[in-house]
Amino acid sequence: MRRTRSTVPVALLAVGLAGAGVAAAAPAKVLPQTGAPKVPRGLHVLARSLDNPRSVAVGPNGAVFVAEAGHGQADANACQPDPDYATSCLGLTGAVTRITRAGRQRVLTGLPSLADHGGAGASGPAGIALDPKHQRMTVVIQWGSTRPDEVAAVGPKADLLGHPLTVSMPGKGSFRLKGPNIRGYEYDHNPDHGAGSEPGPAAEDSDPYAVATYGTGFVVADAGANDLFYVDQDSRLHLLAVFPTIAEHYADGSAAVAQSVPDAVTVGPDGAIYVGELTGFPFNTGKSRIWRVVPGHRPTVYASGFTAISSLAFDPQGRLLVLEIDTKHISDPSAPGALIRLDKEHRTRTVLAQRGLSFPTGVAVAPDGTIYIANHGSSPASGDGPHGELLSLRL
Repeated sequence: MRRTRSTVPVALLAVGLAGAGVAAAAPAKVLPQTGAPKVPRGLHVLARSLDNPRSVAVGPNGAVFVAEAGHGQADANACQPDPDYATSCLGLTGAVTRITRAGRQRVLTGLPSLADHGGAGASGPAGIALDPKHQRMTVVIQWGSTRPDEVAAVGPKADLLGHPLTVSMPGKGSFRLKGPNIRGYEYDHNPDHGAGSEPGPAAEDSDPYAVATYGTGFVVADAGANDLFYVDQDSRLHLLAVFPTIAEHYADGSAAVAQSVPDAVTVGPDGAIYVGELTGFPFNTGKSRIWRVVPGHRPTVYASGFTAISSLAFDPQGRLLVLEIDTKHISDPSAPGALIRLDKEHRTRTVLAQRGLSFPTGVAVAPDGTIYIANHGSSPASGDGPHGELLSLRL
């Protein structure tokens, strides 16, 4: 069996593992596409110089919250060799920023961030979910390792990596660990049994990334472990779903098996949980699926034919918005991303935006229908090249 570990510019994007066999894919519904790939008139830059922005959430009074993965640590003395980067530098530069008409403010700071010297593609705060009813915010700190010795070797506050945190809204004040150690669960149980990879330590992979408020708790998609959890109000962990591998092919046409890599989650107006896939190596286009998950039932494929999904959100009319990080998948970073809307009857899909989207990583919708998108999601707030930004879109 052949296996390839893939490092993606954004560490969200977990690990793609491939085997020689072909896995049967779930029945898929491919929707016809309409709309022109142009920059909509209503697409505007709302905030610039964000630090590896990832997930976006809309809070009370229209405030927009952005999880920033940070830029690691510039001090070379804090860096160490890393299998996925030339060096791996831990800093406390991860944050959550609140953006309103009056300006922007970092309401949560000092969160761990792991990146190379340039700060691009950091691992850090990735998923964000708001629960206005209980006046709390949940933030997931991603990272792709499960071994306790590797975590301990990283440095101060490394124990927060792979954990969800909870804090009182709007985010000021101290944070605390919320619920069990998700990466630790993968290390102990490995629910997908390393599907699509060779046996051994590499088969144990965790990268908690996406989170959504659900009931009195929240759900978390682990992009590395290929599963979905529910954390209840008593901080107990419940495994809801394990997502199967995908049949793909290598450049030479030979069969490949890609992992699901679930990195997007939202709750629909029907109360079901919807999960989007990035998919793994060899990163074929058109392979990403959207799963519908009802606790107690097997997950079903809601729609397919997408490429490199990075985020999901429902608009006020109950239509699902799908954000693609790259229309040619991450193997071609020069290609644009795309924002696609599925109609409520689930018959067609419309491209709302494409040009102007570069590595978009998060989407959220306000009650008035305004769409917010985290753009340049693998870019730090400073240095050469593009910087992270928040876009707004009015249709």
